[in-house]
Amino acid sequence: MAWLLDWHDGRGVLHCGQGVETREDGWFEGVWAGDFAAWDFDRSADVFGSGGLCRDGRLRLVAPSHGLEPIFLKRDGRQSLASNSLAFLLSYAGSGIDPSCFEYAEIFLGVLEGIDHLCFEVPCLGGRVQVVHHFNIEIDSGGVPRIIEKAAGPPLPIYEAYVEHVAAVVADVVENARSPARQSRFTPLSTLSKGYDSPACAVFARGAGCGEAVTFESSLNREGSRQHDDNGAEIGRQLGLEVRAYRRELPPETDPADFAQFFCDGGTGGELFWLAMADALPGRALITGFTGGSLWSLYTTERALYEINDCSGRGLGEFRRATGFAHVPLTAIAGARQADVSGISRSPAMAPWTVGGDYDRPIPRRIVENAGIARQSFGQMKTGNSFRAWYPEHWPDRYREAFRRYREARPPSTAARLRYGLKLVRLQILRFSCERRFVKHLAGKLAPFGYGQRFIHPVLRGLSWLLRQAMRPFNPPPYKMVIRMHPRYTYLLAWATEAAACRYDGVRPIPPAGRER
Repeated sequence: MAWLLDWHDGRGVLHCGQGVETREDGWFEGVWAGDFAAWDFDRSADVFGSGGLCRDGRLRLVAPSHGLEPIFLKRDGRQSLASNSLAFLLSYAGSGIDPSCFEYAEIFLGVLEGIDHLCFEVPCLGGRVQVVHHFNIEIDSGGVPRIIEKAAGPPLPIYEAYVEHVAAVVADVVENARSPARQSRFTPLSTLSKGYDSPACAVFARGAGCGEAVTFESSLNREGSRQHDDNGAEIGRQLGLEVRAYRRELPPETDPADFAQFFCDGGTGGELFWLAMADALPGRALITGFTGGSLWSLYTTERALYEINDCSGRGLGEFRRATGFAHVPLTAIAGARQADVSGISRSPAMAPWTVGGDYDRPIPRRIVENAGIARQSFGQMKTGNSFRAWYPEHWPDRYREAFRRYREARPPSTAARLRYGLKLVRLQILRFSCERRFVKHLAGKLAPFGYGQRFIHPVLRGLSWLLRQAMRPFNPPPYKMVIRMHPRYTYLLAWATEAAACRYDGVRPIPPAGRER
């Protein structure tokens, strides 16, 4: 389901896989909320895939609205390359990740900070690559791109309006996936767990005609060991779904290239255990709850638009395209109405479904309980996968050894080490200023000298905030994740893109003289 467009002086060549729908005026992979036959995915607010369309004499590229997968652009004079796969684009352009650049972590992870960070550039060997999440892109005949915002969708002032809107979008997506006008149809498949988000998504999926679900038996701790029971099979049974449960472990003899693909496109590898259910995914529209905590949490009042908590779901892109399924994270629906959804969560009408504590999401709790699921059956504790996949010491031996050989063959220069050292000092200062433990510790030390906790704690928090603001121009957040991944992230990204690029070795540029408009 990967595609690449080579656009030069108003003439283009499209290279794509069998799962990409093509017409004379455009192409698309995935699904969207709308009539497939109308072929108007560029006007949809809810797009779960990517493609391009010639409209009014201009080329318009469409990225997924959920922001977990971007479109990549590379310009060279009047030539523009665009792809939904970074590995495909770099392979085609004869380029690659620069192993001496240790800024990739803060560049890619800055996208977690919301709408102002969804478009950025990354340095690569042979030029820079523009990365565009969520937005549409219009390219003129000279190859110059222009960012275009997607539709925001209707206002959602109350819970009933929100649920009705999401249900309608899910129904449209499923109808689109099953359209007889398609070359390749998708069958809906929901994910399930014992948390909040996927059970709520499963309720919507069932309402749109989905009858199947998949679940992992357990969650993992940071070192990759089984932790808590996360099997959603009983919830699925009560919803009337046929559920298949999988162990959260890698299949035997997984190829290192298949392992590495989850670190492509800015992912951090937490999804690599999805290889275990690869047999259930081809030809599916996979409905997930990724980013649900960012939209449905009770504590999202001060978030920027599209700001999310972590990188969950960002590593599925290359795996999804190679396996052949569409990814539909339902929590992205009405993402542009985040303020409305947050207001619903805090409204008095949601008090009966507000349980208190750090893990409190009234909207999905009401959705699932109204579907007949008992309160104690889900949403009791955060049990999602917290496995730190970016630490090779937690990997099986064969993958750790393959990555070690790759890294040792490309030692960083002295200049790169020096730049990293200076960056690390600034990141540590920022981290030190933001640690709540430090503030509490210092307040406790000052208390015996007559400074009460009620007085000194707000003062220290204020000083911490001032220092954090002063350091932000030098250290784009999220600083805690960035500091853990420098410079490992650069090598993971380079290793992954080179491994995935083998899939596209047979695709070669076509001379401009041989192109058709």
